[in-house]
Amino acid sequence: MSDWVASGTFTAEDPRPCTRHSMRHLAQSERTYSNPGGAQRGHATLLSLTSSLVLVIHPKTMPGDLLYLGKITRRVFDLLLGGALEKIVPIGSPCYKKSYYNDNGTLMNPLYYGMTCPIPASGNYANGTCTQGGYAEFAVKVSNIAQIQLAVNLARTLNLRLVVRNTGHDYNGRSVGKGALSIWTHGLKEIKYVKNYKSPTYNGPVFKVGSGVQSFELYQAAGKYGVSTVAGICPTVGVFGGYSTGGGHSPLMQLFGVDADQVIALEVVLASGRFVTATPSVNSDLYLAMLGGGGGTFRIITSAVVKVHRKVPVTVSTWTLMTSEISMAPFFATDKTVAEYEVLMKPLFDKCASFGIQLTANTTHYDSFYPACQATFGPSNYNVGGAGAIPGNRLVPSDNWASSEMRGKTFAAVQNTIENALLVLIYHQRPAEQEKEGINSVNPAFRNEESMIVAINAVSDLTAAGWKAGSEQLTIKVLGPLREVTPTGGSYGKEADIAETDWQKAFWGANYPRLQQIKQKYDPGMLFYVHHGVGTEGWAIIENGNVGVQSTDGPLCRV
Repeated sequence: MSDWVASGTFTAEDPRPCTRHSMRHLAQSERTYSNPGGAQRGHATLLSLTSSLVLVIHPKTMPGDLLYLGKITRRVFDLLLGGALEKIVPIGSPCYKKSYYNDNGTLMNPLYYGMTCPIPASGNYANGTCTQGGYAEFAVKVSNIAQIQLAVNLARTLNLRLVVRNTGHDYNGRSVGKGALSIWTHGLKEIKYVKNYKSPTYNGPVFKVGSGVQSFELYQAAGKYGVSTVAGICPTVGVFGGYSTGGGHSPLMQLFGVDADQVIALEVVLASGRFVTATPSVNSDLYLAMLGGGGGTFRIITSAVVKVHRKVPVTVSTWTLMTSEISMAPFFATDKTVAEYEVLMKPLFDKCASFGIQLTANTTHYDSFYPACQATFGPSNYNVGGAGAIPGNRLVPSDNWASSEMRGKTFAAVQNTIENALLVLIYHQRPAEQEKEGINSVNPAFRNEESMIVAINAVSDLTAAGWKAGSEQLTIKVLGPLREVTPTGGSYGKEADIAETDWQKAFWGANYPRLQQIKQKYDPGMLFYVHHGVGTEGWAIIENGNVGVQSTDGPLCRV
């Protein structure tokens, strides 16, 4: 085995985390390696990957390791934090409350923490074998910047895995991690309205917003001041974390651009522990990377200064097509009166009538965005807890509607998705063009988007083999034809397929090489890791295989 000895103890003069050996049929095993000449001792895992063997070394401190957070360390740390350190206790899925995002450790889809204790009164819960799984161990309930700096410095010094979490509203579980220290920003709820803000790149009204603020809170504040602001469709989404840094799909983006386009300045804590500001002219490379480069990847946002826009009237309309299986819920016509909406929709309604399809629309006009949002998206039940499906998405660009041939291929791919998925949600929006291009790293596929198709694949066999088969079904059969027919398209990382193929291109396109450089500059030690995040090539979570898809239930390793 090259310079490694295949026995209970490995001996090495030069332990290399990425050594690959061409060996066959070796099962996964764990051993201790040591160097009699004094090389560092560590923990190694052998992963069997078909006919090859990859050696990985755990670079992150895990529970049970000497440098992990022992009782004395925790007490001192908590004292310095002012009592903000909390133990994260996983809750079984039926116990999720409607406001699950107010819990210090839960995530949107419990599948991705490893499902080690999902259902009370059965399985692991019944036989007393529940484990922490892929949830973080401790959370710092943040109320000020100094606490974040202290936590970052401790995690870097002790080589802990660090995760950043506001609501846990992420399809791929990027805000949790086995053995991690979690920085919980949910309490940073400041919203300050500034009517006459001036900067080198923008003059006008803004909100200064804490990174714990959610969409419904920002919309409510905008309604109070008689203005509009860009945030998520789902009201419980945290705005200035994974949402804004992933681009930010919004009901108002066709008027003002995606959420990342609204940000004028960010206050952030770096992996070094430094507190800095990032704008188009100050730390401009960091500003570019954070607005589109993905959440939990480059730094921790503490607050953002964002554009405020005029009050926008909205006409909303709902209808069902033939059966309850196909519905418009709702048609959200921003800046349209009822009369303008009816003129816009008349060709569709007339065409349906010619086929004998009757559409009875329920239409209402609102003089501003907030009440329209409350009446449509607000009442939906966004609490989670059960895991019975896997989601993914595809951004469909303008190119797909440029010719009758392309339209035909596109419709065939969409039909395939509808026929093979449990549920399909389609958003028909294109973000407004921006005066200045290239100042952020929003996925180029967003700029030419005409539709975003979200497909959810049902999984009935809730075993590891069943989840694996369900994931492969989504990736290959449900979304595969859509990827093939949209070569200039991409994927919205916030609602991505956990097994997204060619994810660097899908999430960032031509922006990716530049983002890799910025990641290496600001976080060369990979303090901030998320699944399929910028610069994570050569890193992996070696999870225990309980759920058949990539989860956070395992150590973070170089591979």
